[in-house]
Amino acid sequence: MSTDSSTPVSVRPVGTATGADRRVGVDLGVRQLFAASPITADPTVRNAYIADGGIVRALYDELGATTRRLQALPGDTTAAEVHAFVAYRDRLAVRVADATEQLLAYLEATDAGTVVLEEITYPLRPLSECRRGETDLGSWLLPVLQHAFADAAVAEDYDVEYINPKYTTQQCHVCDQLGDVDSAGLECTTESCPVDVVDRDRSAAVSIAKRRPDARGKDD
Repeated sequence: MSTDSSTPVSVRPVGTATGADRRVGVDLGVRQLFAASPITADPTVRNAYIADGGIVRALYDELGATTRRLQALPGDTTAAEVHAFVAYRDRLAVRVADATEQLLAYLEATDAGTVVLEEITYPLRPLSECRRGETDLGSWLLPVLQHAFADAAVAEDYDVEYINPKYTTQQCHVCDQLGDVDSAGLECTTESCPVDVVDRDRSAAVSIAKRRPDARGKDD
């Protein structure tokens, strides 16, 4: 199966990592559903797993637009709304399942032992409550992604840890200093650091892998 866009999962032979090296951080998002990388990534994080979120964003927006359009029509549109909702729900579920399946394959290819995720404080909400598009996509999607992946990872006997998410996106994964962040990239401003500009989600994945459950964000 394929996701919207993803990197190859063949990274290195199974069995080459040991101990702390077997930690893999997973960053969840709307731009990229999953960005995953081992703690041992190089400064470019070129071997990260990326699942693009473009199609999920489009489907969610289409669901909201379709629902609002149907509700504006005269007469009873309940049946049409239910039909549209089920169609979009199923298509979204396939995308999440495909991305999760490929991420599990990446974990196997990198000989992962522990999967590290950020704590998410907002609740899991049913899509039916968000179908009009009035709810921010991230508020619905991130808990859905976390639950789907964490359950699958536990079923495959991976250890799953949750860490404080503070500054994982802004913090350079090599020198741990806070950099300049835009919508897609992180620029490290530390002169001695080998990182210049890197994809912010790839960098966050490594920072997540490095952080321990009892550790707080930088300067917290």
